[in-house]
Amino acid sequence: MLEMESWPSSNVWNLDSTANRNRNHPEYSDVPKVDFHAPPEVIRTARDRAPTRTSGENWGRSFGYHGDEDSSTSGYGSALLYVRKGLGRPDIVGAAVHFIREVQYRAARRWTLVPLSHGWDDGLMHLGTDTPMRRDMPGDVVARLVADTCAMAGEGLDETPALLTTLFPPTDFRSLYQGKTYVERGDLLVFVDHTPPLFGREPHETAQRMWRQVVLMTVAMGADAVRWGHLEDFERGDDARGESAGL
Repeated sequence: MLEMESWPSSNVWNLDSTANRNRNHPEYSDVPKVDFHAPPEVIRTARDRAPTRTSGENWGRSFGYHGDEDSSTSGYGSALLYVRKGLGRPDIVGAAVHFIREVQYRAARRWTLVPLSHGWDDGLMHLGTDTPMRRDMPGDVVARLVADTCAMAGEGLDETPALLTTLFPPTDFRSLYQGKTYVERGDLLVFVDHTPPLFGREPHETAQRMWRQVVLMTVAMGADAVRWGHLEDFERGDDARGESAGL
């Protein structure tokens, strides 16, 4: 369990601030078209590794389940999406959100998506809330989620390695994330960065403990290639999975 402090309002992204909106960057103007979507085998592996949950877990009867018996479903309780500062492009973030929704396709019950952005001097940026998801989520809701996440992460190439010192925004029992205050065993962690994440001590221990549920999407500095895979694929140098170059 990750130790958390009081809620820091400074890290909640202000979507109305003109200083925080996406800007067009010349670095991307001549980049070849790239399909950033995850390969089917990466989706299948993440889907097959999803835990089995009963309707009483996370959501329970107070969230709309009124049957006499708990039912089982396969899926992660929450999906945490970590987008590196500067990679807030709709084609990149949209592909990451699409991956998560495909992985969670079997999840009959609602689950939560928590968009975050790392690589900032003051730690994780967050939207201040999560998004309850389901199979038939309206397209306009998904589009708004992608747009808000892009605005939070922003655009612009940055070669400086980003150190992740925590995996969840500092909060307490007043958490706006459906009462969630830390990364849990049944979560899916998806990292979007130029390189595999540089973890601090506690995040490293959590990632190693949850290695089956950690997925990486690494985007080349020129945004002309992408690689998908699970944590163990990158640690053993497996180059055969999820490689996509400009078309």
